[in-house]
Amino acid sequence: MYGWDAWGDVACGIPSFGRASYPPQTPQDPEGFPHVIAKPIAPLFGIDCPHPFQEATITHPRQPLFPRYVPRMSYTAEIEVAVGDADIPLRAWVYQSSGNRDIDANALAAARASSYQSATSYCQKADGYYLFRADFLPY
Repeated sequence: MYGWDAWGDVACGIPSFGRASYPPQTPQDPEGFPHVIAKPIAPLFGIDCPHPFQEATITHPRQPLFPRYVPRMSYTAEIEVAVGDADIPLRAWVYQSSGNRDIDANALAAARASSYQSATSYCQKADGYYLFRADFLPY
């Protein structure tokens, strides 16, 4: 395929690990490497607020409705919510299903209707994620 068969058998030598295979082209500086002093730079953002790094949180959770036609058992659904830097949910999806599609749909609707606070990074509002857990109890 590559035409290597035309070369036949080729013997490869053992490389020398004890010394360099060629001498250095320029002599080494007797002082070693030149010294470079690192210059500190100012951080892009400050961390002088009470909570410079914080995950997204929920401020007003909505209670999901238990569907009438679903058997009265205990269910738990977990919904992952992407919270934007303007304290609004950008997107939500089922992270851990309860095993019942109607329960998951009601948990998803409650998560989307809830209010959130954005995450904080370097004292600035930032996008983050919140795990909304909905427990459906039979009573």
